[in-house]
Order: sequence, then C-alpha cells, then structure tokens
Amino acid sequence: MKNINNVRLLITGASGFIGTNAMDLALGEGMAVANFDIRPPRKPSHHKYWAHVDIRVRDDLLKAMQTFNP
Repeated sequence: MKNINNVRLLITGASGFIGTNAMDLALGEGMAVANFDIRPPRKPSHHKYWAHVDIRVRDDLLKAMQTFNP
C-alpha cells in the first residue's frame, strides 16, 4: 500500500462542488493538496490551498505546477 502522506495532489477546479469534496477527502487523508481555479474556494478552510490559476493559460499553469511540484 502506498504511503499517501507523501502524495502531492493537484486538483484543478477544486472550488466547484466535486472539487470541494475531493479536497475534503484528500485533506482528510493527510495529502498535500493544491487547488488551481479561477474562482475562490467555497469553504474558507480551503483558501490556504488555493492558487488563482487559469488552466487555459499555459505559462501560468506551468509556473504554478512548478511551484507546487505535484
């Protein structure tokens, strides 16, 4: 079984309904998580994991991915 404490999960669009639930699941499992979305998270507790990234802008996405290093 893989040690999920070493997982760095990037979720695009995690401010939406499905993404919010995916964030809760990943955080509950102890994963390092990042939310790349153009909208802020629905849950205030997710704000520290959010980066304002438009995934349609290639250079912005690549820079954010290099910073988080999933």
